[in-house]
Amino acid sequence: AQEVRDPWVREAARLVEARTATTGPRPAATPSRRHTIVNGSHAMMLDEQDLERVLVLKRIPLFRYLSLDTLLAVARAVQLRQYLPGDIIASGHEQPDYCHILEAGTVSLSRGGMAELIKAPACLNELVLIGEGGPSGPIVALEACRVLLLHAVVLQDLSRDYPEILLELCRSLARRIRAAEVAAPGAGPVRTADALSK
Repeated sequence: AQEVRDPWVREAARLVEARTATTGPRPAATPSRRHTIVNGSHAMMLDEQDLERVLVLKRIPLFRYLSLDTLLAVARAVQLRQYLPGDIIASGHEQPDYCHILEAGTVSLSRGGMAELIKAPACLNELVLIGEGGPSGPIVALEACRVLLLHAVVLQDLSRDYPEILLELCRSLARRIRAAEVAAPGAGPVRTADALSK
């Protein structure tokens, strides 16, 4: 992160590295957290939790190309949930209302009848953000996990101000369709619904 061109991300990486080197992992954030003012196109008051979440989001394909303003808006709109090994994050039986952003840990996600191991950082159930996320298999924590929940309605509100979120979602879906076509070269055209369910 310290080598990317975005000055916001470089500053965030510098602050997080300096804090971690001197104090180790930080306990839960408190209202007295230190704030940093970063000067750029917009002057903002950022705290360390904001900066850490921006770094996590920047590593997820759905969010990595967004501006800091957009990333900060997303980081401040999520709800944090923590899970122990074996906890069920999502049962897979209900219609999902949230996108799950895996901030830390490893989960097992059932897709198309097969279990897939996913490590943080990652975005799960991203189709819910455009109202197309049907029930899928369960998501189970394999170790201690931190998950950020982003409600579909919140994302839709954010996308009105930051349409690049939906543009990146389209790119992500296009990559998934291409990957499905490469995985089955002799099977003929891949149906979009089949590719998106994997």
